[in-house]
Amino acid sequence: MSYATQLFDVDVLVWRDLGEFLVRFGLNLIVGTVIIVITYLPRHPDHEWVFTMYVFNIATFFVVYIMNGLDLNVGFGFGLFALFAILRFRTESIPFFEMTHVFALVATAVINAISVGALTWAEIIVADVGIAGTIMVLSSARVSNRLATQTVRYEKIANIGPARRDELLDDLRTRTGLDVVDVRVLEIDFLSDTAQLKLYHRGGSPS
Repeated sequence: MSYATQLFDVDVLVWRDLGEFLVRFGLNLIVGTVIIVITYLPRHPDHEWVFTMYVFNIATFFVVYIMNGLDLNVGFGFGLFALFAILRFRTESIPFFEMTHVFALVATAVINAISVGALTWAEIIVADVGIAGTIMVLSSARVSNRLATQTVRYEKIANIGPARRDELLDDLRTRTGLDVVDVRVLEIDFLSDTAQLKLYHRGGSPS
């Protein structure tokens, strides 16, 4: 039996629906936190993408859950959300590791927001555990080989282009003594012909 609170003959609060919403949202938040804290943060302790991941996960959950009660196709809404993401980030180079986690968080939000008529609770839990577990297993090798970060000011600005990426990495390894495996351009100063780079490397301090 569903108990409802009404105002002017309109349902203001349906207790059963609210309970289901809170359970689904809680499950979604738990799975999202596991993916972010256990699989992402050990490799990127600077929390750079944590805010974006949480917002994508929570916002997608709310959008899909609300659309369940409307006469709209969920796939259409999911497509619009994906298009928004592409338009928003198309000018930025998103690393594959971050992009994979964002997609997984969006997928779990959609799964957790789908109505019971589409999936049973058992299927939802299995899907959540499957996604989170797969990411944990596949990223375990990365976690065990944890990367540290360091920000440097680099003056050979000609090397920061995509075509000379290998030369940039080799030069950074030689000059810093670090095992640099990835680099990201944070800022370019054309007045001084320098760039601020964020290095991702294995091991400790420069030799």
